Amino acid sequence: MLLTPNAMSPGLRTGLYLTTALIALFLLLPILFIILLSFGSSQWLVFPPPGWTLKWYQQFLSNPGWMAAAMSSFKVAILRSCPRK
Repeated sequence: MLLTPNAMSPGLRTGLYLTTALIALFLLLPILFIILLSFGSSQWLVFPPPGWTLKWYQQFLSNPGWMAAAMSSFKVAILRSCPRK
């Protein structure tokens, strides 16, 4: 039997919300951490970053091989998300 939010006790509801928030943080924090470190000036993942730069994104966007791979991935994503007739 499923409990709706109105059928739960306040303590159970609070525990459910807290558990959901902790799971979301557990899943999202590593991604956010890597994104933050991608702006670091060091060639390696170093925490805290010694400085901030967009150098890595500039190198990525100016490399034809990486851009071709990214474009291929983008095309596949678009084609797979379109409904078939």
